[in-house]
Amino acid sequence: MFAKSTRRRLLGYAAISVAVAGTAFYLLGRRVWIPVYLHLTGRRTVAEVLRTIGPHARNRLLAKFEKAGVAYPPERVVFLAAKREAILELRAGRQDSPKLVCRYRIRGVIDHAQRVWLWPAPQRGRVTYRKAPL
Repeated sequence: MFAKSTRRRLLGYAAISVAVAGTAFYLLGRRVWIPVYLHLTGRRTVAEVLRTIGPHARNRLLAKFEKAGVAYPPERVVFLAAKREAILELRAGRQDSPKLVCRYRIRGVIDHAQRVWLWPAPQRGRVTYRKAPL
């Protein structure tokens, strides 16, 4: 049929094609495979997620609340997000005077055009956008 070297070359091309198609499907076909994956593995409830990560997150937050001098759990929590500064602030305490507990850097934001805002570009003061895989 084919010579040995031709068979190897065809096998190599087939392997590369499968790898490229698989990567493309993983990145671009999320709308297809994510629902199937979640159907097969089952969705987790909020209670399950809290049971898994709750104690660790609570310990991290307790240290931040103690440092800010706010009782945990707080009477009121306020999240302030500043898109241009790429910061999310957690403020807590009494209703009349919430104190700053901590700040989180926002690493990426999806805007209305389904693009991810990465960071302001140094060229001509514009903001760079790159398509995000969905």
